[in-house]
Amino acid sequence: MNAETADRWLEKLERRRTVREGWPKYLVRLIKGALVVRYMSTSPDGIEREARRLRDMGLVEGRHFAVRAPEEDGKAGFVSIIKEGLECAVRLSIHGSGEQQRLAAEFVEYILERAREGATTCTERPWRWWRRGGRGVP
Repeated sequence: MNAETADRWLEKLERRRTVREGWPKYLVRLIKGALVVRYMSTSPDGIEREARRLRDMGLVEGRHFAVRAPEEDGKAGFVSIIKEGLECAVRLSIHGSGEQQRLAAEFVEYILERAREGATTCTERPWRWWRRGGRGVP
């Protein structure tokens, strides 16, 4: 293998690496002006782990996030956090208490890291909103 090929493979591996130990790689992007926060996996265990993490921080499935299990044909499932879920997570990270606040703060910090890594335009509105204490619309 030549050096150019090795460098290309290393770059691909770096892009797939998680930002923080213990956290999967969430997609954080602006799509048609809307902030999209989604974890996708073909592993049912991974999907359930992330859904449980969101429940543990106080988010409610169907109200704050949506879950779709992976299909048998190999199509990935997902956990998608909707706007109300992000609002709730930010509010809990600031005004929550105990373990719930800690989990929410870690999650919000991680999502902001992912947004900064992906594209700077994703971070502007949520970051200002978080600094205001999660009041109003992001």
